[in-house]
Amino acid sequence: MNVLLKFKANYGDEFDLYGFAVKTEAEWIEHQEIAKIAFEEKGAADREFGFGTNESLQFYDVEDYLSCFQVTKITNEEAAVLKQLFSCSYSDDIGFGHYVGADELID
Repeated sequence: MNVLLKFKANYGDEFDLYGFAVKTEAEWIEHQEIAKIAFEEKGAADREFGFGTNESLQFYDVEDYLSCFQVTKITNEEAAVLKQLFSCSYSDDIGFGHYVGADELID
């Protein structure tokens, strides 16, 4: 089963960042575990994610970070449509917009 991960975060009450990714349920569970470990090891003060020229998002704790995700189960057919519309030639990842993924949690 696949999940659609919709990401929404706010930058300094100035604007919102949106994005999404399609992952398997196992990848989402792994993402949550990586997030818990990353926040435990580094603490919230070091959990800053840059974007743009000099902007960044900072999260208070793992719950704050995970609250940016809305998770919806989707069928394989729905995932295939999103892959057709939003995948690219150099990656099997399916997504669009700004999305703080598990790979960004690991230094």
